[in-house]
This record gives sequence, C-alpha cells and structure tokens, in this order.
Amino acid sequence: MRLYRIAPARFIADLTGEGARLAGGRWNPKGVPALYTAESAALALLEYLARVTLADLPGDLSLAVLEVTDPCTLLTITSTELPSGWDTPSIAPATMEFGRQWLETVTYPALRVPSVLFPPGLGWNIILNPRHSALNPVLVEVLPLQLDHRLL
Repeated sequence: MRLYRIAPARFIADLTGEGARLAGGRWNPKGVPALYTAESAALALLEYLARVTLADLPGDLSLAVLEVTDPCTLLTITSTELPSGWDTPSIAPATMEFGRQWLETVTYPALRVPSVLFPPGLGWNIILNPRHSALNPVLVEVLPLQLDHRLL
C-alpha cells in the first residue's frame, strides 16, 4: 500500500510518530505517537495546509512516499462509526479519545478514517500506529515540495 505524508524536510524521514506525540492531533492526544498519512499526495497536502497558518508555513516542505508492506491489516472506520463532532474543523476531544483507544490497544497497524475536508467516502487518511510490531513503513522517496503561490 502506497501512502503519502507532508512535513518540513528536517522531519520528513521520521516515521516514529514523534511529532504527533508532542503536538497531538485529531486522532491522538499529546503523549501518544501516531503517524499521519493519506491515500494520495493531493490529500496529504490539503490536510497539511488545513492545519497551518500562512505565517507558520515552513519554506522547506517535503513529500514522503511510503510503502507499507502488504498485507497490512487495515481497520476502516466509516463516518457513521465515529463519535459525534469528528468532522468539525476544530479537534473534538471524543475523536482524540477514539484514536487514543485505537492506538493503545495496538490491535491494528493502520486505521483508515475519512478526511474532514471531503464528504465521507471521498478522501481517506491512514493513521499508522508506530507501536505495532507488524508495521514497517518503507520510505520509498522524498521529494522537495514547492507550493504553487495560488495555494497560498
């Protein structure tokens, strides 16, 4: 399975989930590592841009192309199975708790969840659990990413 991730160049090769552990995110509270990826490079970029301000946008973004060995047991959760408020622009505590429980049970190496940026079913994010022993993402390629000024 091929996955995509956007990050500043100095962090792009870190696949430990440390950034999410330090900052928290929609699917994990601070203190719990997770690796956020998307099924397409375009969605990875949109997800990244949705959570940074123009003033905080680093000038050294990179795109990581990851390969997760098949078969990777992937748990797909649809929008109807998620807690109320999962799709609000701000992060709902119930969503962080949902993700925390999933990450801490270490049952599945990957969680496929709908993107908040699209209607359910049209864009999927893959949250990788770096604590899972079966997860071994391979960094296939790292590409420098120059953002088109029209996106800004």
